[in-house]
Amino acid sequence: MIAVAGDRNLINSDVVEINGKPLKRERVPIESLEAIRDHIDRDVFYETQSGVRYLVMLGVDDAGQSETTQPPTDLVVPRRCVFVMGDNRSRSRDSRQFAPIHVGDVIGYVDYLYWPAANWSRFGVYRD
Repeated sequence: MIAVAGDRNLINSDVVEINGKPLKRERVPIESLEAIRDHIDRDVFYETQSGVRYLVMLGVDDAGQSETTQPPTDLVVPRRCVFVMGDNRSRSRDSRQFAPIHVGDVIGYVDYLYWPAANWSRFGVYRD
C-alpha cells in the first residue's frame, strides 16, 4: 500500500510522490544481493514510505531511462480506499491500472515474505 484515503499521488515514470513529497529511494549495491543475484533483471532500491523501508525493482534501459510504460498518474485517493503498487514496478499490475481499491476488498496483509528468504533473520522481521 502506497497511499490511503485523502493522499494525493503523483506518479510519473518511476518517480512516486505522495502529498508532494517523493518517496525516499536509495540504490542497493548488487554485492549485497548475492543470494538473489541470478533472479534480478532490474535495478533494486530501498524505498521508504511512512517510516517503513522495503525493496523495489525498477526497470531501466541501457540509456538509464525508465522502462515503465504507464501513463502518469495524478489523483487523490478516494474515501475508504487505498492505492497499491507492486514491488516490481515495471511489471506490476496494480492501482495504476485498476485504480485505488476499497478497504473492504482488502482481505489480509503481508505477514511473511517467502522470497528472498536470505534477507530475513526470522519471520516478519527484515534485516538490513
